[in-house]
Amino acid sequence: MVTKPGPYITFFEHNKISIPNIELLINKLKNDRKDGHIVHAVFVRRFFEGSDFEVTDIEKHNGYDVDIELDNYINIQVWHGGSVASHNISRMMANSVEVSGGVPTDWDKDKKVIFKKLGQLPDNEPGFVICYHSGIGISFLPEWYPKIDDNKAVIGCHLERYGLNVDVYEMAKIYACDNFKHGPLAIKICNALGFNLID
Repeated sequence: MVTKPGPYITFFEHNKISIPNIELLINKLKNDRKDGHIVHAVFVRRFFEGSDFEVTDIEKHNGYDVDIELDNYINIQVWHGGSVASHNISRMMANSVEVSGGVPTDWDKDKKVIFKKLGQLPDNEPGFVICYHSGIGISFLPEWYPKIDDNKAVIGCHLERYGLNVDVYEMAKIYACDNFKHGPLAIKICNALGFNLID
């Protein structure tokens, strides 16, 4: 998924009048070459080109940190990251180290980061932290689910490779409490982004 920023800069500059505050993301793409900004750009473009949602704001900071607002009420925080274990596996693979057996992790750190991201979204409207990682993504312990506000969810997105041809599929899993109010909306968001849902 992560590519160079140039095509996204060009695309957004041609669609400036249709995406409120897109200049803020264009500036980040031009001046700060982090992969996270490109993931943000990919998501904005997929929402914009799709027919399910209208992108109504970018980089909305009204006491919160909303990267993408859809339909004037749906709040999204884009997170290009993963669990400690996922980062460790990615580092091992980048250094051609065989990944077998256990991998160091830090559940407390994982939980702290996830809930910090959730806390950046307003409480009284639907909010989604969409975490994208090219490795195995995030890890989530069962006891964390009840601690998520019933207006919010985490959508963990990652790549999975299958078969001898190394076919790559974009997968997503929704993490939410039992009383989550926006299940169909979360599924619609995953579909709009082109991710295959897994249980």
